[in-house]
Order: sequence, then C-alpha cells, then structure tokens
Amino acid sequence: MTNKLKITIIALSVLIFLGILGIFLVLISNKNNSAQTAQTYSSYTFSATEFDKIVTEKVTANGQNIPINSDNLNQYGIVTFNTPHDIMWVLCPNGYKQSNPTSSTNNRPDLVQDVGSTIDITEGVQNNLTVTCSK
Repeated sequence: MTNKLKITIIALSVLIFLGILGIFLVLISNKNNSAQTAQTYSSYTFSATEFDKIVTEKVTANGQNIPINSDNLNQYGIVTFNTPHDIMWVLCPNGYKQSNPTSSTNNRPDLVQDVGSTIDITEGVQNNLTVTCSK
C-alpha cells in the first residue's frame, strides 16, 4: 500500500468520525432544547389542519404563536390517521390532558378520554381540529 493511499484512508476515517460525532452532538443538543421547551407551558392550544393529506400544525400559548419546526415537531401534539385516511387523531404529549376539542371547518370532534380527539376527514376540503393540552 502506498503512502498516498494510507494518508487518504486515514483522512477519510477522520472525516467519517468527525461527521458521526457532529450528528451525535446535534441530536443531543436538539433533544435537550426540545425537552426544555416542552415543559415551558402548563397549558396551550394545539391545532392541526389537514388538506389533501398534508397537515399543518399551530401551537398557541399565552396568546403567542409558537413556531413548529423539525426540532420540536411532535413535541406539542401528535397528528395521526387511521389506515384508510378518513379519521384524523390529535393527541397531546405524555403528561398533558386534552380538553375542549373544536373544529373551525364544520367537522364534529369527538374526545376519547385519556386517548385523544378525532374528526372524520372530508375529501377536498380543509379539516381542522384544535384541542387544549394542560398539565
């Protein structure tokens, strides 16, 4: 094996190690930041709007909107669907109770105690479900 090849292998190994270390540090940093943010509010509203299988989420606490991004996605609420995609579920995170399900899009929300809230999905229109999550 030539010296040039050895140096190339060592350099690639160092770059791979640094890349893995960087990813690990970012994941730990995001986890710590998310944990602090999740515990900030004792009560907030979580709203999910579905249109054509695309969901947008909105969180409001103390009268202010909280930006949702990849770092805190699923931290304030979880949106899920049944297999035929005709029922949308909204769940508050662990440690929060859900109450006051409402819909601004003429869907009739149902609260399933200790589980979450649901609405039936209507194709071709916006479907909205808003809940209050409280500790």
